[in-house]
Amino acid sequence: MSTSTREALLQILEAGLHSGFALEWQTPDPAGGARIWPGPALWAWARRLASHWRRLSLPQRPRVAVQLPNSPIYIATLLATWMLDGIFCPLPAWRGAQTVSAVDSLRPDLLIWHGLGRVHTRRQERRGEAPLDPEDLALMLWTSASMHAPRVFGLTHAALLWQVQSHLPRLALERDSLVRNCLPWTHVFAGVLELLPTLARGSSLRVAALGTFRQESFTHVFVVPRVAALLQDTQIGALAGGIVGGAPISAELARRLRGSALRVGYGQTEAGPGVCLGDPGDFRPAFLGRALVEVEQRAGTLHYRSPGQALGEW
Repeated sequence: MSTSTREALLQILEAGLHSGFALEWQTPDPAGGARIWPGPALWAWARRLASHWRRLSLPQRPRVAVQLPNSPIYIATLLATWMLDGIFCPLPAWRGAQTVSAVDSLRPDLLIWHGLGRVHTRRQERRGEAPLDPEDLALMLWTSASMHAPRVFGLTHAALLWQVQSHLPRLALERDSLVRNCLPWTHVFAGVLELLPTLARGSSLRVAALGTFRQESFTHVFVVPRVAALLQDTQIGALAGGIVGGAPISAELARRLRGSALRVGYGQTEAGPGVCLGDPGDFRPAFLGRALVEVEQRAGTLHYRSPGQALGEW
């Protein structure tokens, strides 16, 4: 099953990358301006990375831990990891002891990070027994730690494929769509529901600081309410789709978004990125959207069963 679902997901992403996808990336140095990365260039870069990593004598199904900003190298390493049938483990932008602790707990075979203006790669020797990862495991993501210490949960290729196939028909993404990135891809919301469908559809994706957000034009956003509140009314009216989730939506913001093309969405790293999704423009107090699959809440506990659910905690 691992090979078939992994290859199916990669085929969908490859098709989108070669059908018009472009990454508009604002370099960390504002003076450097924006650079356009065509999808075929990103796919070719990923293949070169995968070929290079094969020469490092990595074990089968390697864990690849990365601490990278939203960038071309993030996409290339994600794809290269899956080309090797590896497990992609993106680390949030932590510093110091928290990062060291996370790396120690993950025990990655390859560690890639950005620092001092460049990308560093280090082959890690495994200590002790090899981790017994399920053969379809694709992605290991950290929780946001808003209520508890951060924890790691896994998603399979089958779950990611289901998420892409379930959300694409609902997002109104087209080849000429422009998605404005606002959240880190290390989190399940943007890393799955924004990045993967955008790649698969062959739409364009803009990565830039929020400083110019209110002056820009775009067709889609995947944002938390705090960022959605920055949207001007003219921008809201011009949107063709997107999701607002990750935190409660105030009555005032719900009023502004009502009737728009945006949808309310709900998910958890612990459960899965796409648990509930509302209809376009349906924003109400305490409304989380409608369950995409079987969801039940008993005594404040979410009971969730779905082909796209998280595999478990590591």
